[in-house]
Amino acid sequence: MSTYLVAYLPPALLLMASIAAFSLSKQHLRLTTRLAEASAFTAFLLSILACVTLITHGPGTSPLLGIGGIGLSARLDSVSAIMLLLVSFVGWVVLRYSSNYMKGEARQGIFTGWLCATLVTVLLLVQAGNLVQLIISWLMIGGSCTNCCCSIQVVRQLSGQPVRKL
Repeated sequence: MSTYLVAYLPPALLLMASIAAFSLSKQHLRLTTRLAEASAFTAFLLSILACVTLITHGPGTSPLLGIGGIGLSARLDSVSAIMLLLVSFVGWVVLRYSSNYMKGEARQGIFTGWLCATLVTVLLLVQAGNLVQLIISWLMIGGSCTNCCCSIQVVRQLSGQPVRKL
């Protein structure tokens, strides 16, 4: 087991929060937003752990998790560690802010799920250890950002509520 796989813990945690937000959004809205916030903060702490791994073991790349040269591989160096910290911290701040800003919206849980999914794809992008992962993460960022930003605007336009600038 490679020590560089610790870099996959933050996106894995946020992926679980995203799945929970999509599946529990209507029944337990308060739980899903708190779970997403807690997951983002824990992802930030795990990013610090990845930086400690970088300091103790030096830069490196995890083994490829896939078949035929296609799969996931985490590259942990000084740039990716700094970006991992930055993205996870800003992601936690945005999730914290959006839980208050979106309070009372009908699709708050769906928005939280897409926001967590966007953070997952950005975290996978900044630590991409191969070109295939980099390209797929780049494409997934576009899709998740579009769904995240547009879902609230479309619902407000269809319901006749005034659309506020985000």
